[in-house]
Amino acid sequence: MVLVKKQVDRCIQLEKEDSNKQFIWFKISENGNVIRIAACYFAPQVSKIYKRRGLDHKDPFAALKNDIAKYSQVGEILLVGDFNAKTASEQASILCQREDCNPIWLTEERNHQWTRISKDNKSCNFFGEQLLTLCGTFNLVICNGLPKWSNSGNFTCNTYNGASVVDYAICSHALCEKMEEVMIGE
Repeated sequence: MVLVKKQVDRCIQLEKEDSNKQFIWFKISENGNVIRIAACYFAPQVSKIYKRRGLDHKDPFAALKNDIAKYSQVGEILLVGDFNAKTASEQASILCQREDCNPIWLTEERNHQWTRISKDNKSCNFFGEQLLTLCGTFNLVICNGLPKWSNSGNFTCNTYNGASVVDYAICSHALCEKMEEVMIGE
């Protein structure tokens, strides 16, 4: 479910619903600026939903990647939701494929502003590695745990067998620098 404040509903339109019900895209347009937001839910890797829907659990973000490739050419991208991906405090390495782009290695010392500090500092899982690859391919930053937002590194999932970070806000560098706040509630 996605809730929209009445004050901004004139700027938002439903762009696309994924046929496998893993994400939906919204387009926000105002003053010539366009941001597309994907509200996502990816079932855990062991879920039977992948087999039932004929999806490849070894490439869980395949359909999302296709849309990101298309939409990132015409505006900013923001991905939010439950990816069931554990990335610890890792950040993607930007693998920019354009000739006019200088690759930015987000884990190097000179890019300390992109270093993440997550309360879930255990190792990455398979979906986490896939998510980091997706981010690197499309020059996206995981916002959870960035030092500029003190409450962004909290756990996002609390269950009977522990707490983890599996829900994310992910966007381009330019959009990340414009964002005023990312907060994960206690």
